[in-house]
Amino acid sequence: MIRSIVCALSFCIITAAVAADLTPAEILRHADEARGNIAGQAVQWTIGLTTTRDDQTKEMQLRVVSLGSDMFTEILAPEKSKGQKLLVSGGEMWFYKPGLSRAVSVPRRQKLLGDAATGDITSTDYAGDYDIVQSATDTVGDVPCYVFDLKAKNHSATYEQIKFWVSKQRLVGVKAEFYSVSGKKLKTMLLEHRDNFDIGGKKRAFISKMTIVDELTKDKVTTLDFSPPVSKPLPDGFFDVAKLKDTVTTP
Repeated sequence: MIRSIVCALSFCIITAAVAADLTPAEILRHADEARGNIAGQAVQWTIGLTTTRDDQTKEMQLRVVSLGSDMFTEILAPEKSKGQKLLVSGGEMWFYKPGLSRAVSVPRRQKLLGDAATGDITSTDYAGDYDIVQSATDTVGDVPCYVFDLKAKNHSATYEQIKFWVSKQRLVGVKAEFYSVSGKKLKTMLLEHRDNFDIGGKKRAFISKMTIVDELTKDKVTTLDFSPPVSKPLPDGFFDVAKLKDTVTTP
C-alpha cells in the first residue's frame, strides 16, 4: 500500500515537472496523443456509442483506427448500419455505405450533424488545426487545469472556436466546448482517461470515455465508451479515400 502511494506521488511530481517545461502548444499535443492522435503510431479500439434524445436511445458498436489526425470508423452493429464507414483524412471527411459505388464527401455544414459530428469531434486535432489565442487556469470539479481558447487556423476546421481544459497533473483533456463563427456554443464534451497506452516507450494515461452534449437541443447526449487500445501495423493506403469501399478492420 505504502509503495503504491509513493509510486503515485512520484508520478505526479514527474508529470508536474514535465508540464512546467512544456509550451502551451506542446501541452495541447500531449493531450491530443492521449486521444489517439499520435504521429507514426496507429491505435485501434472497439467503441460502444450510445445516443439518448428525449425518451429514445440509439446504440452502435464501432471499430475505430487512428493514426495522427487521420481516423477510420467502421460500424459493426446494429445490423441495419453494419458496414457503413467514416474516414477523416487530411482534414477532410468521407462517408461510405454498402450499395454506393464510391465514398461521398461530407460538407463542413453536415459535419455539425448526427454521427458525422461525433466523428469530427473525436478526431479534432487541437494542436494542428487551432491557434492558441488566450490561456488561463481553472478547475473542472477538483481538477486543476490549463484552459486554452483556440481559434481555427483555416476554414476547413468544422468549429471556429474551441475552449479546451487540460489537466495540469496528467496533461490530458478534461473538457471542451465547441463554438460557431458567431460565438454560439454548439457542443460540450467531457473526457475520461482510465486506460493506459505505450506512447514513445512511456506508459501514458489514455482516453476511455467521451460524453458529448448538444447545446442547441439540450436533450441529446452521446456517450462513447472505448475498449482498451491496441497498436497494430496498417497496410499501405489504409486511409486512402479511393480504397475506403474495400477497407476493413480486424479485431
